[in-house]
Amino acid sequence: MPNEVSSTPQKDGHRSRGGTQLANELPNENQFMVQWQRTWNAEFSLAEKIQLIALELLDGGRSALPSGLEQWKIIVLMGLLAKTIKSFRALILLIQHGLTADANGLLRTLFLTWAVIRWICNEPSEAEERARRYIEICFAQERRFRNAARSNRSLQDLLSGEMDQSLEDFINSMVERHGEDGVAQLAQECPWKSDEHVARVSDLLVGYDLLYRRTSQTLHAQDITEHVWIDPASGNIVVNAFPTERMGQGQLTLGFKTLLLVLIDFDRAIGCNMEHALNLVQQCTDELWARQQNQGVAAG
Repeated sequence: MPNEVSSTPQKDGHRSRGGTQLANELPNENQFMVQWQRTWNAEFSLAEKIQLIALELLDGGRSALPSGLEQWKIIVLMGLLAKTIKSFRALILLIQHGLTADANGLLRTLFLTWAVIRWICNEPSEAEERARRYIEICFAQERRFRNAARSNRSLQDLLSGEMDQSLEDFINSMVERHGEDGVAQLAQECPWKSDEHVARVSDLLVGYDLLYRRTSQTLHAQDITEHVWIDPASGNIVVNAFPTERMGQGQLTLGFKTLLLVLIDFDRAIGCNMEHALNLVQQCTDELWARQQNQGVAAG
């Protein structure tokens, strides 16, 4: 049996900036961030560059849309690209703060956003109908939540205000199209998360077990070994509430690659011909990969 509970060794539990004590930080968080930023400055600079390129691609996509494109596909892909950019930014922030175990959850979000895009665009002849179905599923789930929140005061703060009339009209049209039972069934669906689809798109990145299962551990609170273990020498329980760079390098690489795949599929589906922007993102991703490979060789 463990003898006592201890924490991983650090010099002090609070950081200070400008003489002001910051007790709300994790132990040694600021010290870690300074060192992490110094070590991985080039990678974080690449991340900022890619994010700017993605934002330009989003703006360019809005301004350079070819005429005659299907409405639902445009709406969904523009929204999913915006979501991807915000998730990528959040992923980088968590990695910079050393919260890499939690960053797995955002890596999973990035991956599943791309999985939706790939599911919609994989069959071009079905893309418009799949985009509409995706929207209907999202609104059916939102409707189910709002119905539950109205009778539960603790959930009401999670609502994002009253639903816009146009959205109410769209949901009413869904009821007319599918019936109440059909809308309830839509709220249960997530075809882009089928085992077959997820396994296929995971393999395009790094593999199902290495990506989807690994990030699932964080979301389902099965990553306990990242936070506590028993020291074999002393038998003490060691609790880790400190920032760490563990996994951060791989998360950066997968984050870059996933964003690149989202941009490629977006450009291919919308047809904006933004080859220059995509080439820049590819160059950034290749540079990150080469730096990490070289560091691995040097460490070996």
